[in-house]
Amino acid sequence: DDLGAASSSGRATMDLPELLRRIVSVLPRSGRCKLRIGMTNPPFILDCLDEMAEVLRHPLVFSYLHVPVQSGSNKVLDKMNREYTIEEFKRVADYLMAHVPGMEIATDIICGFPGESDEDHEETMQLMRDYRFSHVHISQFYARPGTPAARMKRVPTKIVKARTREITKLVEANDFIAINANVNKSLVGTVHCVSLVDVASDGKHLVGHAKNYCQILVDPQSVAAAGSGHLSRADLMGKLVKVKVIKTTRWSAFAEILIEEPIERDATAGVSRGLSLSKSDA
Repeated sequence: DDLGAASSSGRATMDLPELLRRIVSVLPRSGRCKLRIGMTNPPFILDCLDEMAEVLRHPLVFSYLHVPVQSGSNKVLDKMNREYTIEEFKRVADYLMAHVPGMEIATDIICGFPGESDEDHEETMQLMRDYRFSHVHISQFYARPGTPAARMKRVPTKIVKARTREITKLVEANDFIAINANVNKSLVGTVHCVSLVDVASDGKHLVGHAKNYCQILVDPQSVAAAGSGHLSRADLMGKLVKVKVIKTTRWSAFAEILIEEPIERDATAGVSRGLSLSKSDA
């Protein structure tokens, strides 16, 4: 669901930044629990970008936001009945990346919307080249029954599939992978306090997240290797631990535990409950 739309409805009693401030105000100051803001479309945060950046800089909020774009073409966005232009999407992305250290933006692309021309597709390709988002969900147009788009003339399936492959190839190209890998590589040697909240798909590592929501994988055996004795996954699950990143991949960082005991700390030291936070404080 679109958080921004919910807070902008006629029934809403407060705007999105105020809602987020109130949520942050009741989170444990240790950082054991952090807020990840979900998805919002550009129109709902255009008028409060400074406040959104302030929230995203807060130590208890992940510097990560899902902002769908769907297409790089204003003509296609208009056909989709989207309430924003590509220029407004760029304004959101540019502002947040400039004002939130380590900001990560995820987005969506729909390939082959009815009426999409080769020129429209190229505009989407250029958007991907310009921004190189590390997380892009690519899908093909699906006509939902009863919608206006279902009555529009379809782009031939062969062309839709070809455009999907082209964008996917671009997003997964070596230079894109290198950029994301380099972002994660910058984490090597850094120390983080993370909550271990899940078991990784390999059944071995525990999962936490860095401030930019990069997945941090922790091997419980790293505690034993440090001479602190054996701790099981059950011992560590849900705990706030201090870890040091030792290596990274495109999607994850691997870390070893420095302190296995629950950490008593105030992650928000120097930050007021009212989110009065400057970039230099982040």
